[in-house]
Amino acid sequence: MDDNNKPSVGLQQCQGTTGVFTVQFCCLVIAQLFSLLGSAILRFALPLHLLNVSHSVVLYASVSAWAWLPYILITPIGGIISDRVRKSVLMATLDTVLALSCCLYFALHGRVDVISSTLTLLMVLYAVQSMYQPAVQAAIPAMIASEQVPRATALVSQISTVTSIVGPALGGMILGFTTIGMLAGISCMGFAVSAVLIGFFVRIPKSRMMGSGSAMHIVAQDAHDALRFLGTRPLIWETIVVAMFINLLTSAFIMVGSTFIITQMWLLSNQTLGISEAVVSLGGLLGGVLVYRMPRGVAFRHEPRIIAITSIGLVFVVLSLGLPLPGAARLALFVFGLSWVMAGASVFTILAVSYIQTHTPVEHIGKVIALTMSAATCALPLGQFFYGYALNGLSPFTLSLMVTAGMFVLDMVLAWIFRRHVNELGG
Repeated sequence: MDDNNKPSVGLQQCQGTTGVFTVQFCCLVIAQLFSLLGSAILRFALPLHLLNVSHSVVLYASVSAWAWLPYILITPIGGIISDRVRKSVLMATLDTVLALSCCLYFALHGRVDVISSTLTLLMVLYAVQSMYQPAVQAAIPAMIASEQVPRATALVSQISTVTSIVGPALGGMILGFTTIGMLAGISCMGFAVSAVLIGFFVRIPKSRMMGSGSAMHIVAQDAHDALRFLGTRPLIWETIVVAMFINLLTSAFIMVGSTFIITQMWLLSNQTLGISEAVVSLGGLLGGVLVYRMPRGVAFRHEPRIIAITSIGLVFVVLSLGLPLPGAARLALFVFGLSWVMAGASVFTILAVSYIQTHTPVEHIGKVIALTMSAATCALPLGQFFYGYALNGLSPFTLSLMVTAGMFVLDMVLAWIFRRHVNELGG
């Protein structure tokens, strides 16, 4: 049988259940909550601490961008690993690595250079995520019945979004009352809890993969198989390219631009930034709720419409930077616009990942998801570098106009792509 015609092979190994809330899946979700919360706190607090110390947006953006390098390089390998080992063992091991890294950072805080220590821990965080997230995504079809995969994916995405909401708020508040070293110690406890939950309560069988030879040969062969599959599905890789540009235009702007505008341009506090980022992340949660509650009402074929609606949120951002508004109203409009963008981006991502999961043979899911994440993410550091340097020469208002125009152009490109694949999308 052709690989393209067996996306659900192996999904019948799902323990015979048709619901989302199996015991093992609930344990996986709870463990992910602790792990991602620890990561979210550190990803927010570490670069912000560096910005507070240096007051350099270029240094802030550069360190944030370099931190993504392990994620981009390791993610494809992480997907290959997740297809060949027990995913539960892999996730528990990665959580343990994070816990030990945080303990080391706590012990060395104040004794080593702040730039090198910040960059090192951020790189470890992103390196672990490059293997952790493909393992979680690849585990879903092995734990949940095929018709429930979009809902399970939406739920996992909501957990990620919830931690993105709580993480910055907690990080901003804790950083205002204690040291960055103590904050790393708090995150360490979250990683430890996650490792225990997965290690003792989650059992995901190892995939039966064929292959022999050296490790490098297996990695190269698996990557070749994934790329060959993507070559037979142009809609998938074309969507991946669009996701890259979405990250370049919006995600990188939110990461660098919002921090610079709130803390350096408007001179607001770290707590205000943390709360603002938490509110922005609520938009992502709203997008996940929309897909979870209406799985049949929102379909992958609606992606161009979703991007058009997402772009409207950037108009509010432009208005907040261009109109002579009072401080509170200006901040509220700015955060509202970014929240709108996050909601649309969340819906786009969930539908795209669900489409890939349900249209990829089970033996390739981890690899294809990993390549998807790596390709989409590689635009983030490029965008961070660009916005870091651009904000030294351009006003945030001008830059936001450029981002808004770019998103509307991208929407027209995506609509053209989907028109070419109308039969594959079911009309």
